[in-house]
Amino acid sequence: MRDRKCFLMHFAICLAMGAGAFFAFVYGLPQLVWNSDLSHMTSVIAGVFVGSSCYLGWLAWRLSPSNASVILRKSEFGWFAEEKFVRMGLLGTVIGLALQAKVLATGADGLAPLSTALMSTAVGVLASLLLSAMAWNLS
Repeated sequence: MRDRKCFLMHFAICLAMGAGAFFAFVYGLPQLVWNSDLSHMTSVIAGVFVGSSCYLGWLAWRLSPSNASVILRKSEFGWFAEEKFVRMGLLGTVIGLALQAKVLATGADGLAPLSTALMSTAVGVLASLLLSAMAWNLS
């Protein structure tokens, strides 16, 4: 018999993220991020985050005393992906700062590329924090 406590914790985290996403959509945050991120690194981070959280949820569903060691070994992916989200956010920051330097070199007065840097960093750190909670749940 499988104990579904781990999956229920994962599901609770996903419900909390869903509530946060609902209020973000109400206030237009995804549209703001999509329009202001010129590199679309935030979209890449969000896509990889959804896939990673689904994989960790699948592992939490399959967890049982008989296969706990195998699931624990596979759950190391969560910690690996958590580190990569921060790095993808930093890559978006570098792209945004490079675009900002290009705009400043032409003498223009725009700050739009700077929002690319800030948005990708914020989304990368947020995805890292949420996925670390999911990976901790499996450990």
